[in-house]
This record gives sequence, structure tokens and C-alpha cells, in this order.
Amino acid sequence: MATLDDLSGRLLGDFLLRKRIDEGGFAAVYRCDQPLLGREVVVKVLHQRLCHDDAALRRFKREAQLASLLDHPYAAHVYAFGDEDDGLLWLAMELVQGVTLNHWLAEHGPMRPDQFASFFEKVAQVVQAAHDLGIIHRDLKPSNIMVIERSGELWPKLLDFGVAKPPETWRHAVHLPLTDANTTPSERPRAGAGATNPQRSDMTMAGMMIGSPQYMSPEQWTDPRTVGPAADVYALGIVAYEALTGRRPFDTKESDGDEAVNKLLTLHHTAPIPPVGADFPPELDAILNRALAKHPSDRFASVSELAGALKTVMHARTRARVRAAAQLWLDRKRAPELLWRGSALAELEQWRRGPSGSGLTGEQDLEFADASRDAAAAEVEARRRRKARVRLATGALLAAVAAAGLGVFQLHQVTKARDAKDAAERVAAATVLTAEVEQGRAAELHGEMAEARRHLGEAYQRGDHSSATSFMFARAVQPLRAERARLAATSGRMWSAAWSPDGSRIVTADDRAAQIWDASGRALLATLPHGATVHHVVWTAGRLVTACADGSVRVWTSRRRGARQRTRRSR
Repeated sequence: MATLDDLSGRLLGDFLLRKRIDEGGFAAVYRCDQPLLGREVVVKVLHQRLCHDDAALRRFKREAQLASLLDHPYAAHVYAFGDEDDGLLWLAMELVQGVTLNHWLAEHGPMRPDQFASFFEKVAQVVQAAHDLGIIHRDLKPSNIMVIERSGELWPKLLDFGVAKPPETWRHAVHLPLTDANTTPSERPRAGAGATNPQRSDMTMAGMMIGSPQYMSPEQWTDPRTVGPAADVYALGIVAYEALTGRRPFDTKESDGDEAVNKLLTLHHTAPIPPVGADFPPELDAILNRALAKHPSDRFASVSELAGALKTVMHARTRARVRAAAQLWLDRKRAPELLWRGSALAELEQWRRGPSGSGLTGEQDLEFADASRDAAAAEVEARRRRKARVRLATGALLAAVAAAGLGVFQLHQVTKARDAKDAAERVAAATVLTAEVEQGRAAELHGEMAEARRHLGEAYQRGDHSSATSFMFARAVQPLRAERARLAATSGRMWSAAWSPDGSRIVTADDRAAQIWDASGRALLATLPHGATVHHVVWTAGRLVTACADGSVRVWTSRRRGARQRTRRSR
């Protein structure tokens, strides 16, 4: 059985769930891959705890049916619907590459009039298409409208038909109760509402609040089952107010709870619409007051009519601004700093290209507009030439840097080759020196003193003046009539030997230990265990140093009868 756990990695139909990107009380939303078509989608999955609740199941299916019924370029498309063996219901939809309108407003601030007129007209088109099918959205708000920025224009995508009112033709086709257990944050009992009958056959029961309180019309607060297109006109009026001013007409200081809901209920039923401000023409207040009329019959007859009225007043505002700017430009003897640039010029150009651009008929208005466009084009050309000069200078600089870099690289290669040659010569010399010492040692061990003198003498001349080599070389050059003593190793080979500074003792090194001997009587005075091969010994005034194959150097304090370890240092 599926659970509320993260379902990432599961395959639902043709869709591989990748990452959970949102979750509410009703369902979770995942970003997914559809490998067969090589595209990304989103999949909405009903929570497992609701998979055996008839009301939740039918509501989820109703959302899928309503969303698929609305086939419009400004609505998120439905790709598939599925019912898994373990009870999971899911809905695959288009992944919209954009941000919600509330996030866009938070980042950019209120929309420019030209942006708003074009964007809102598209939003109205998709909502009107839903109304033509008999669908009332009932939850229009900025978080349910996506904004896609493409080629300098803003395009909408309408989302979330979870609480939409279906067409009247569905009235007798849906029979399911909706109890409090299935209530979502946008669908809960109104504050102060009486008890409801759990056996009602409607999807939406009396006493339930359907929608988002900041955007709900007065009649939607009273009975959301009976609302018509006028409720969506009201919600879009609030969206328009917020998009143009950056604030909602009705809001509370309380963030949540019954107190905030009750206050919003009162404001929507009784409060007047606050003016949008002096930056907008008075006609805009009249349009918004009509859109937010308390009684449905006093509002615009359709969302298309509302969008047309807003578009007209926005274009009239642009036309008035152009004429005022043109007159000031002429009065100041065509001062170039008064020409429009940036976003103002973009607004003017987009307006001129639109159906209302023919309103710019005055000679001075056209002259001002053309001068602004020419000045902007000249600035663009100047920037292009500056960039070309910068690219040329940058190219010359890069060429010089490349030439210098090539010279440095060649010098580095020469130096590297010389260093490599020197290193090779040093390695060869060290190899020859080691070979001479080893051959001299072997010859001396076998009593071949002439051969030992030749090899050890060559090693001495090559710079090996170590105590071990000096000791072996001294033995080799001495006339040897008879062996005076032989000192035995504790184990294996004898590796090194050295006299004490006063000549009274000898230290030897073998495969397991170092030994100290009396030089005159050849008696063993002490054994210094190492547990590994002792490669080298050095005896200086008062101290004996041994180098062991275990990676350590030991320092011993010399005593008359032996030695005591004082220091051990690992390499």
C-alpha cells in the first residue's frame, strides 16, 4: 500500500516521479519525467488516507475532468489520469515553465499598464472560455495564475480547478457527500456557520467556505453552490487591483484564523473599494468599483467585458502620457534628455503595435515617438560600436598575452628539460655510487680485499664519506695477515658497523638488532632490539643513532656497558 511517504522514484503509468515540489491537505504534486516522449510533467497524487473516501475520490476525478474539458492555450493541459492497484489516484499535467503571479509581483512590483492590459486580456480569455463551458473557477487568485515571460511579453497559464463549479449538465451526474474530514484549507466551514447535514448529495454543502477569503465575492461567502460567472468577475477585479497597485483592496492584519475570516467577510460585504491612487486615471476606480460591486447584477456581464474596459482605460492613460511628454519636449526645444527610454519606450512601442496604436495621430506625438525610437536606436548603435572597439582591444591584448604565454611556456619547457637531465644524472650517479659500495661490501665479506679497495675507493672519491663506507674502506686498505676477530649477527646479514668516538667499542647492525662490542676483547656488551633490519649506525660523542627499516630513527644514550634509548622519531 502507498503511504504519505515521499513517492519519488515510483512509476505511475508512463510517468516517473522525480521530486515532490508541493503538498497540501488533499494531494501532493511531483515533478516527473515521461521517458517515452522525453518531456517533464507534473503529477498530482491524491493522499493515500483519502483513497477510500468516496467524496475525495469523486472530487479528484471531477477536478481532472474539468481541467481536461477546458482545452485552451492559457490553461495548463491535462495529459493523463490514473488509478493504481494500491488505490493511488493521480493526474498528469503540463509543467508550466514560469512563476505564479504573486511571486512575479513580489519580485517585480506592480505591472506597467501596457504589461497589465495585454496580460489581463489573456487571463480573461481563458476564464471566459471556462464560463462558455459552464465552469465557474471559484478560486481565481494570483497563486493560481502562472506568468511565463517570453520574447519580452507576459503570458498566463490558469491552474487548479480543484474547487471549480461544474456545468449544470453535471448536476445530476455527481452524488457524493463532502464531510469535514475531506475539507481543505480553501474549503472549510465558515466562521459561525451552523451544523451541516453529512448526508447531502451535493459536492459542496451549505455552510462550507469554497475559495480564498481575500478574493471571494459576497455571494460566494453566503452559498458557493449557487454562484455564477459574476463571482469570477469579482475575483478577477481584485486580481487586477493587486496587479496594478501591489496591494489588495480588502485585507486584514491577522494572518489566519476565524477572526481574520470574519473580518474579511465583513469587508467584502460592506466596505467601499479604496481608490487606486493619483497615478491612475479616475476611470480606473469606476471600472474596479463596478467589478467589485456587492451585488452580482451590478457587475460587468462577463470577464471579457471587464478586460475590455480595463484595456481601454490603460491605453487612454498611455495616450495621455505620450501627448504630455511630447508637448514638454517641444516646449524645451526638443531636449534629448526628455525622450523616452528603457521601459517607458518599450511601453510606447508595444502600445503603438497594438490595436489602439492608431490613437497616436497628432503630428507632435508621432514626432516625439519617432525621435525617442531614433535616439534609442542611436544609443544601441553607439553601444554596439563601443563593444566592437572593446572586442578589438581585447583581441589584441589576448594575442599579446598568448605570445607572452608561448614564450614563458617555451622557457619553462627548456628549464624543465634541463632539470630533468640534471635529475637523471643525479639518479645515475647515486645508482653508480650505491653499486660501488655494495660491490665493495660483498668483496670485503668474501676476503677479496683488492677488489674491495677498488670499489670502496671509487665510492669514497664519488663523495660517500659515511662512517660505514669509511670503516669498510679502512679495513680494505690495511694489510691483513690474519683475522683478529669475527662479530656475529643476531639474524641474517650484517648491514653496518661503526667505532665509538674513543675507539673502545664497536657497534654492528643486522636484520633484527644493533649490538655493542668491546673493541679489545670482542665481548658483547649490549643488544639493542629493533624488530626489523637496522640499515645504518652512527656513533658520535655520547650518542648512538640507528636507522631502522620500520621507518624510524632511534637515538641511544651511551653508557659504559651499553646504551639506553632516549628518542624515537618516525619519518
